Amino acid sequence: MMMMTYPEPLANIEPLSPAQSKKNDEQSDLHRILQNTLTKVIDISSQGCNNLEHNEYIERMNIYKGKLNVAPLPHILRHEECLLVDMPTPATCFCDIGDYILINNASEKAELALKNVKVEHTNDLVVPFMIP
Repeated sequence: MMMMTYPEPLANIEPLSPAQSKKNDEQSDLHRILQNTLTKVIDISSQGCNNLEHNEYIERMNIYKGKLNVAPLPHILRHEECLLVDMPTPATCFCDIGDYILINNASEKAELALKNVKVEHTNDLVVPFMIP
């Protein structure tokens, strides 16, 4: 039977427990996610408050638009049309006058009820613990 001997620095190293190896895996996953996020985020805090020339502004705008167009956004976020295009005037009343009166009465009653709410102090909300 052959016995293996380790150099002194390795002799004192204990094998990782399953909990420690799981923690290391979790740490490496978190580190990977952080690195991916850092590469995808546009950091504007380091640029300070400098005045850009018009051509630099246009160039950056085109770069950012290009990044947005490449990003996998849902179709609804890329839709630029107004949702109320089919309505000729936005001042059109959408409900019957009876419904309007009902909603106004309900909101006035709710406002009155909220104004009449009173808080009555009965005992302390925070109780100190007597720790010696």
